[in-house]
Amino acid sequence: MSTWTQVYHNYNTKRVLTLCATAILFALASVSNSWAQAIPAVPLEQAVRTQLKPIQTGPLQVPVIFWGGDVATKLADIDGYFKAERLDVKLYSQDDFKQQVQDALDGKTPFVRGTLAMVKAGQKAFQAAGTDLVVIYQLTWSTGADAMTVRDLIKKPSDLCGKPIALQLYGPHMDFAANVLASAGCSPAQMNFKFYKELTVKTANVDNPVAGFQRDATLAAAMAIVPDANTLTSGGKVGTGAEGSVKGARILVTTKDAPGIVADVYAVRKDWYDANRDRANAFTHALMRADEGLRDLRANQASQQAKYRQLISESATLLAGAPQATGDIEALIGDATFAGYTGNVQFFTGAGTTRSFKNLQDEINSALVAMKLMSAPATLAAANWDYTALAKDLKYVTPAAAATAAPKFDERKAAAAVEKSYSAELNSFSEAQWLFEVEVLFPPNAAEFNPAQYAKQFAQVAKLSQTYGGALMVVEGHSDPMRYSQAQTSGAAREELTAISQAAKNLSLQRAETVRNAIIDYVRSSMSVTLNRSQFTVAGRGLEAPRFKTPQNETEWKANMRVVFRVKRVDAELTSFPGAIKK
Repeated sequence: MSTWTQVYHNYNTKRVLTLCATAILFALASVSNSWAQAIPAVPLEQAVRTQLKPIQTGPLQVPVIFWGGDVATKLADIDGYFKAERLDVKLYSQDDFKQQVQDALDGKTPFVRGTLAMVKAGQKAFQAAGTDLVVIYQLTWSTGADAMTVRDLIKKPSDLCGKPIALQLYGPHMDFAANVLASAGCSPAQMNFKFYKELTVKTANVDNPVAGFQRDATLAAAMAIVPDANTLTSGGKVGTGAEGSVKGARILVTTKDAPGIVADVYAVRKDWYDANRDRANAFTHALMRADEGLRDLRANQASQQAKYRQLISESATLLAGAPQATGDIEALIGDATFAGYTGNVQFFTGAGTTRSFKNLQDEINSALVAMKLMSAPATLAAANWDYTALAKDLKYVTPAAAATAAPKFDERKAAAAVEKSYSAELNSFSEAQWLFEVEVLFPPNAAEFNPAQYAKQFAQVAKLSQTYGGALMVVEGHSDPMRYSQAQTSGAAREELTAISQAAKNLSLQRAETVRNAIIDYVRSSMSVTLNRSQFTVAGRGLEAPRFKTPQNETEWKANMRVVFRVKRVDAELTSFPGAIKK
């Protein structure tokens, strides 16, 4: 999940590689048949010693990982937020999640730190030892650090159904990979994962998805951190086959497109939580205060440059094991959207969002069962804090609904870019450029419909809109071409054909606007979720792209009278600052 721009972080030894050395490793991986070996999908409870030991006395040992959200945790230490809560905390870096789980079972710490999917993967180990885990705090969402890279034959996510995908075992991309496949309509039986021990390039071990993707041409995709994905794709474009890239490889989707999947959290052993609920609450409050402190510090860098540089330097030492990795720490912060108080209220209560703790758990359960990392679904507990009490001493407690109201996209630029693409490619502007789609059908010559008939589709659109909040939802209206074809066949004048074509385009645009407005209203009234209107760009396709150019039966004829929601990746210039989920 971590991001590098100049150096790579070695999880075990904390050594730092230059990009030149990294290129050499990529080259070595491509010629070695003994490296980059996939490993069996072993549930985590079978990979650790599930003997529960008492929590050690002394300072509260708290793990951190090489991720931007953990800079706020370091600030809580530096600025005394932990001490203000009467907590004696000692931070230590541990990026190996399996070892984190073992540390917590052995009593070194009551905490585990990782993505929600990683915590879920470790849950059974604690249950086997006679306790459980309780999730107490969400730090961030990943909003740009992670990517799915695919080979040139893969044009859209649904092409991956049944095809092997490389990812790290117990790593941060488990739910990301499964969510993309599920959103594309792949069934659990069609999810084919190949697991690797490590996440990224390392000094002495290249058993990772990136090296596997280079070496094994049967792998259709690889889940990787963005710097590695950029290497595979020759700088984030299309792989040339040189300098570690894979010829024809490209990035299909990133967490910038999908900022509502990878949630980073803290969880604690339930036996410790039951005996130390006040301390867990105080820890949560300290992190919320630190989140605000980091927010203020970043906003006032000019006047607090010395303090800011100290935080970044100390974070580089703690998280990367390399004080010179300050640029990477700043990049990591930029790839994270901090949840803070408002985000935690949304996440754990579900107020105003479809990307809640409960909903993500349901998705992750399905993912881990499909990956054979869980035999059956399990339910993680949340702390269920009194958020009114936790708001004490906090400054940024904006209601959840207001937090999602600001436009994410420049609507004028987005609409113009979509129209330009249609004009340039016309009917070829199709499947390869879209991630997912949802369809609504209409009666002949009608622009009105009954929203209640499409509750399932609308719920799906709402979920896609918030999960893939960095992508455009292009609402395409379509009309059937039969009337135009009949008139053309009968020798109608050009003026009449033009009039029919324009009427069809007007009708299709009206259909798109009707459905766009209906879904926003429906989701607000029935789900209490406010979708971001700027994310929905309407387009009247008219007769340009019928599903069936010459319908052979009534079913095909009616299928042309439709509105299609398409999820489309967009260039950065189409987003308005800051273009991501806000606190």
